[in-house]
Amino acid sequence: MFPVDDRIRQIQSLARAVGSVTSTSIWIRRALRIPAPVRVSAADNIIRVRPCDSDPFVALQVFGDREYDLGAERTRIRGQLAAIWKEQGIEPVIVDAGANVGYSSLYFAKTFPEVTVLAVEPDEVTFRELQHNCGHLPRVKPFHAALWNHENGVSLQRSARLKSWAPV
Repeated sequence: MFPVDDRIRQIQSLARAVGSVTSTSIWIRRALRIPAPVRVSAADNIIRVRPCDSDPFVALQVFGDREYDLGAERTRIRGQLAAIWKEQGIEPVIVDAGANVGYSSLYFAKTFPEVTVLAVEPDEVTFRELQHNCGHLPRVKPFHAALWNHENGVSLQRSARLKSWAPV
């Protein structure tokens, strides 16, 4: 379980991401174990959030806490570099390895409009949500795959109790 201060921070962060009413609805659905995805608006995107999985926590990190925000100056410089590369015929790419349901891919696509985002997600169920959330964006390319650093391949296991990386 999370300490009370962490829960309060999570409630506030998700409210920043999707609004207070929607956030409350998601937390209530989670408490009642209603797993059906909810369509919400976050940072000019319509996304699906599965209340009983890790989605609320990922949404609050990406859209509420803005954990990928580099700051205005660093973002501007990286955007300029991507534009220069594009002019030189080099396709700028961001690899979102472990893209989960695509919230970070949406963030990268919006923040860096000249970049192609390769969204890599190995879990089949989570990959389908990634497709729902990002399939309409031509610069986000979803891949049902995994990356690893050895020759032995990779094996995924799904637990009925711990869906994706969801805290319980």
